[in-house]
Amino acid sequence: VAAGCGCTLAEKPEEPIAPGQEGRIKAKYDSNNQSIGMQQKSVTVMANTKKNSYYLTFAVEVEAKK
Repeated sequence: VAAGCGCTLAEKPEEPIAPGQEGRIKAKYDSNNQSIGMQQKSVTVMANTKKNSYYLTFAVEVEAKK
């Protein structure tokens, strides 16, 4: 897995995922020094499957500190 920017950290399973099985990819977003408002971030997943890359996206809303 590869995060789309330095403010996003992606974690992948350490063991291979067998055909028909599932795994979990975790993504964390660091909002420090980021623009206020909606942000869309992405994580690229590279695999040894027929389609060898997938793009996961998630949206966050950054609010001003109170």
